[in-house]
This record gives sequence, C-alpha cells and structure tokens, in this order.
Amino acid sequence: MSSPHTPPAPAAPLGLSAWRKRLAAVRLPLVSPPEVLKALQDPDLPGPRLLEALNRDLPLGLAVMRHAQSAMPKGQRVSDLAHAVGILGLTRLYKLIDTLGQQRLQLDKPGHLRLAEALQTSRLAGHLALQFAQIEPGNTGLARMGAVQAQNVAEWLLAVAAPALADTLAQRVQDNERPARVEQELLGCTLTQLSAAVAVDLGLFQADSATLLHAVEPALLGRAARLAWMGTNPPEILPEIGRWLHRPSTLPSLLQMLAHELMHDWYSRRSTLLFKALSAHRHLKLDQVLYATRRAAVQASQEPHLWAFCAAPAARLLWPPKPRQRRVRAAAPAAESVRKPAPLEPTARVPQPAHLKAPSPAPAPEPHPKPPLQHPSSIEPGSRARNLIDLFVEDCRSGRHADLSTFFRAFKLSLADGLGLERYALFLKMAQGDKLVCFLARGFGSEIEPRRYSLALDGHNLIAKVFSQPNGFYMAERGRVAGLRALLPEKLRPELLDSGALWGAVHVNQRSVGVLWADGGAAGDDLDPVQYAGFKLLVRHFGDELTRLMRVQKSQTVFADSQGR
Repeated sequence: MSSPHTPPAPAAPLGLSAWRKRLAAVRLPLVSPPEVLKALQDPDLPGPRLLEALNRDLPLGLAVMRHAQSAMPKGQRVSDLAHAVGILGLTRLYKLIDTLGQQRLQLDKPGHLRLAEALQTSRLAGHLALQFAQIEPGNTGLARMGAVQAQNVAEWLLAVAAPALADTLAQRVQDNERPARVEQELLGCTLTQLSAAVAVDLGLFQADSATLLHAVEPALLGRAARLAWMGTNPPEILPEIGRWLHRPSTLPSLLQMLAHELMHDWYSRRSTLLFKALSAHRHLKLDQVLYATRRAAVQASQEPHLWAFCAAPAARLLWPPKPRQRRVRAAAPAAESVRKPAPLEPTARVPQPAHLKAPSPAPAPEPHPKPPLQHPSSIEPGSRARNLIDLFVEDCRSGRHADLSTFFRAFKLSLADGLGLERYALFLKMAQGDKLVCFLARGFGSEIEPRRYSLALDGHNLIAKVFSQPNGFYMAERGRVAGLRALLPEKLRPELLDSGALWGAVHVNQRSVGVLWADGGAAGDDLDPVQYAGFKLLVRHFGDELTRLMRVQKSQTVFADSQGR
C-alpha cells in the first residue's frame, strides 16, 4: 500500500536482466524448526533421510545446491542434492546449516507469507511429479521432484526481494487479470522466463534444459484435454498432439500449472482441463488421475512446517467449489429481485416498490429484511455475499447494466451485503474546476450533503492525494486513524471512524475523475485485508463500467441527474 503523503511516480519495469541479478543475491529464510535443523547435523543420520529433509525444506536445499555449485570448476554443474552434499562434505554442510538457521520463516516478516504459499505450491508440484513422472534409470524420484519444484524458483525469491511488488502481482492476478500481462507490466518479463534464467544462474538447470520451464500453449492444452480417457477404451492420440504431449517441457509445465490451480481452487474449469490433459499425456483413466492427484495432496500435507502460514493442499480439497460464471448468471434474476426493494439512500423518502404499479388493492409488503452481516473473512464461495460481488463484476464485464441508476444500485448492494461496507460517499471532479463534489453519500452526517458539499483539489488533503495517485487505493487501519484525520478537510474529519476507512480513485478513460470512500459504519468491525481486496476489485470494475455508460449517455448532466435522489 503506497503512502498518500508521497505519491509514487510510475516506474518502468526492471526487465529480465536486472531481475535475474537481483534475485541471484537473495537469501531465503529456512522452513525447518530448530529441532529439525539440529537433527540434520547428527553424523549417524542415514543419507536418504538427510536428502529427504533437505529436499523438503526448499530454501535449505536451494542454498546447499548454490554453495556446491560455487565450489565446482567452471563449466561443470551440480546434478542433484546427493551430488551437492558429496561436494560440500558433512563438515561444510553442518556449518552452512548453522549459518542459515539464524533466519527462519516468520509470519510477521514482509514477504514471508507469500514465500510460504509459493513453497507450498512447489512441494505439491513435486509430489505430483512422484505420482505422474516416469522414473528412469539414473533419475531417482528425489531428482524428479527437485526438477519440478525448481520451476517456481523466481516466485520464492521475488517474495523476499520485493514483497510489495509480489503482493501487487498476486492481488491483480486474483482480481482476474491475465498473469502474463501483469508480470510483463510489473517485471518486464514473465515469471516463467525469470525462473528459467535464475535456475540456470543458480546451477539448478543447464542452459539447454531450461526449456523445461516453457509455458504450455492454451490451444494445444484444450485439444489434449478433449482426448482424456473417460470411456471403456482410450481415445486415439493424433500425431500432432502426441508430439506436443511428449516433449520434455510438457509434463513438468502441466504439473506446475496444476499445482498452482489446486492451491487456488480444486474444482475450477482450469483444474478439470489440466486433469484431462494429464489423462491424455499419461494414458491413464481420468479417475486414476484424480486419485493420484489427491494422493499427492495428502503426501504434501504431511509436512507441517508450512501449516502455520497457509492451508495444506489436502485441506483445500475440502473447500467448497467457487461459483462458476454460468451459475452466477443463472442467479442474476434472483439477485436483481433482491436489489429492487432495497432503498437507494437513508432519507425520509422511501421509493415505491415496483409491484405497486400493478392494479391491486393490497398494500405494499414490507421489504425483505437484510440478511445478517457476515464478516468478509468468513464469506465462503457460493454464499449470497460472494455471489453479489461476482455478479456485479460479471455484469460490468458483460456490459449488462441498462443505465447509471441500475448500475449504482448494484454497486451499493455489492458494497453493503458483499463486503459489509455500510457507508460510502462518491466524490467526482467537476467538468471544469479544481474541486471534488459529493454526488452520492450514504450514512454520512448532514454536513456532507450530495451535490452541495465540495472539497478543493489542492493536493494537501488526503482525498486529493488519493485522487492524484496512479494506483489510487488506500486503507486506513485503526492504528493510523488518529493521524490521518488531520489530513482530511475539516468537515470530513469527524466522519473518519475509529474502525478505519477505504479510499479508491475512480478512473474513466484512464484518468482519475473521483474518489470513493467506504467503511463499515458505526456498528462495523475493524476493516481487514479481505475487505480491502474486494473493495479494490469492485472499484476497478466500477470505473470500467462507468466509462462505458458515460460513453453511451455522453452527457455529464445526465450522469448528475441519475444521482439526484
């Protein structure tokens, strides 16, 4: 989160060469607890158990490989962990463990949570390799695990080298932006390209074998998935697909992609697509693929060192599936019916329900009571709150809002029932001038009257600073509220609640046109990162749909009239 005091200027991405140099210098904290590190220094510990422990603690295994590679003559390469331990010897290995053990994974350290998630994903990918990769003479299962796990090495290092950037990248991908596009914008290269380069620099791969890290072509992936073995007899694999399936790069890439997707959602369409592609690749029935995948998840979940940071892969198998787009679209009429009776503003005037227009002597029924507020951290996929957020985003992407009035009603419902943000105010810039005018407000005091209250864009108050930021989002936690009040215009200072507030810049045609303020209201709990992430997702799509509707209406006057409630 960028500070509102010094708006950062947009910087050009560093690019592949700069990042590979920066990441090559990063030293990762270890995962294993002190008692495990002490046990690794027992001379009587059998060699296979030592190698297994080094392979399980990925940062420690990486450090052993790097130190062994630095001791090799130029042009030669360490092949695996067993080779690395043989080069270092036990004395140097024990000394290295003592040195590295002083820095361990901690929840409160910047980037360590993101690192734990990346390590968990890599361990799942490694266990998937044990289930699906063919073990050949001279290529042990441990070596196969290490090769697949190392495909993700750039994500480990980036989490520690640039925690804020790694958080931004992960959040934007979670907001359904294309990963490759976000990575190019923020890094100047993709993570796949960066992992390949860094893996060669660290001695994990030879330059010619770095092709194992190439991305899978989506079109060929879809064609392979259609050849999954789901009937009595396996389908015939066309030569073109067969050649692609059995390239050296295909299986490791499929396993890494599947591990990433399973850590996100076991039941997504993309997970199913990858299951089917593996069925075609390994010539296994789809049920066998599912069984082997679950077995890999259970094995990866028997390593408790990361559980304090993120959920185990097998636990994620029990999470309910996230709502799919078709199911959300099917629920649209029901959600719309919920929206209609909801009042637009807490004023003395109550809008008449739509059914009063029909000729009926019966009095209008009371609006349905609002469901009890859920704390955003407890909102589960498939819940009404989650569906409201997904519905708003899908309607914005598809351009389904008929006009600005229905658009604002949907947005208010998503804020209140989806995120628990009961209060909000929208400040928009005048067509000509240097002021932000309040066009919409709910739950604020009488001083903040829509279309009457305005504040100067003088660059000195907090709202103006958020307005001017390139990525204008800001969250005020409880501990910072007292200091931030002094940065607000005088009439807005009493409106900043102790529980905190969220601000987001609204963009139209790629330029900032206003600021949205939202909080939990007088009875709300302290704001948390889940609400902040959902708020950013809504505001980003808010601006996109506002752009489209303003192009349709082509009039600022029409926009102002649609808010005159």
